[in-house]
Amino acid sequence: MLRRPPRSTLFPYTTLFRSQQILQLAKELVREVHVRVYADLPEEAGESLNIATRFDEQLRADNWNNVVKVRDGDESVRVSLLQKAGAIRGLFVVAAEGNEIVVVNVVCDASPENVKKLTAAATKI
Repeated sequence: MLRRPPRSTLFPYTTLFRSQQILQLAKELVREVHVRVYADLPEEAGESLNIATRFDEQLRADNWNNVVKVRDGDESVRVSLLQKAGAIRGLFVVAAEGNEIVVVNVVCDASPENVKKLTAAATKI
C-alpha cells in the first residue's frame, strides 16, 4: 500500500525551523563544554582519588555546591553546580573508576528565562 504524503507541505519546513530554533536556544543555554580524560593513572598511589579531591577543593573555594556524591567500590561520581543570581552558570562532573577519571565542565546560562524559552520551543515540535 502506498502512503499518501501529508496534506500540508509546510510540515517538514516548520519542523526544521523549530529544530533550528531549539538548537539556537540550546547554544545560548550551554556556552562551552570541556572534557578531560585521565587514563592509566598509578593505582597504588590512589592518584585518581587525589585528582578528584583536588578538583573538589578548588570547586569549594570558588563557591561551587556539591549536589551529588556517589561511591561504590572503586567507582565514584561527583556533580557540582555553580549558581549565581538564580541561574545555573556551571556544571562540573568527575567520574572515576579504578585508575581512570573523566572530568566534564559545562559553562552555561541556565536561567529560568532561558530554560522557559527552550522548553516552550521544544513543546511546539
